[in-house]
Amino acid sequence: MYPGKPLVTRQPKPLAVRFGGTGMLSVAASSGVAMGYQWYRQPSDRPDGLIAGATNAVYMTPPLATSTTFWVGIVNSAGSTLSEKAQITVVSEAVRLEITENSRGPLITVYGAIDTTYSVEYSTNLTSSSWTELIEIKLQTNPLTFLDTANSNDSMRFYRVFVR
Repeated sequence: MYPGKPLVTRQPKPLAVRFGGTGMLSVAASSGVAMGYQWYRQPSDRPDGLIAGATNAVYMTPPLATSTTFWVGIVNSAGSTLSEKAQITVVSEAVRLEITENSRGPLITVYGAIDTTYSVEYSTNLTSSSWTELIEIKLQTNPLTFLDTANSNDSMRFYRVFVR
């Protein structure tokens, strides 16, 4: 018997956003009669994940700091249905290094995400697969600057940084 409960014709799509970024999710549904929408998320402050006021087919997230899963309930006079879950993955802030000369050795500045642990490594040869860890740091300030006191007057020294 038509109209029936809502049928999702386009599911919300997973997204990737930068730390602190927002994402736009949308759903399309069909039912032949007026429909209502309610978005949910996990993790959430609420056990049921309900997002108060999120009652449209399109939902713009607040700034996100952690990966979060969203879905939408769609209701009409004949029943209700849930969409598939769509995860918004939060990717770390791009990390970068800045090296400046100092009379006591290379001064290294790491730009990255607060509370993220990074490893800074060095090598004397870019074609080498062998790198030596210089320091492992958890950024409490951004940027963080330190002196490479282990510099042994190599003719060349290359640096790289990555999330630990």
